[in-house]
Amino acid sequence: MAFRWFGNKKDAEAEKDGGPSLPRHIGELWQAIQETAEKEDASWAERNVISYYHEGAEAQKDILRWLAIYQRSIDPDYEFSFPAHHPRYKGYCLLQRHWPSGSRWEAFDDSTWERVPIEAQPGRPELEQAIDALEG
Repeated sequence: MAFRWFGNKKDAEAEKDGGPSLPRHIGELWQAIQETAEKEDASWAERNVISYYHEGAEAQKDILRWLAIYQRSIDPDYEFSFPAHHPRYKGYCLLQRHWPSGSRWEAFDDSTWERVPIEAQPGRPELEQAIDALEG
């Protein structure tokens, strides 16, 4: 079912384009998601995305986000976006995430879906200040 998402692009086409090859089985798809997570945050080299998936709804949203980023690497025409109801600030989408340890705000690049390399903040104003500090 997941492989249908990649459309009609053949593996040979992907290799010819210099892009990543299509996954041949679910294990390769999980490996691609793991590599995508590691590109976003090097600490993922010490963690496993399959185990992370079972940590709850927010973790599953991260997995789906990394899958969308990977899918775009296979098919540059693939379009995705955060829902319009999420607030934006200086080109970033601000999400309030609800973890067992409490709610925190995180920022994501609205065009790439990658997490902005700043720590999650307890409130939206604090997150906006952290973005301002990042952009200096």
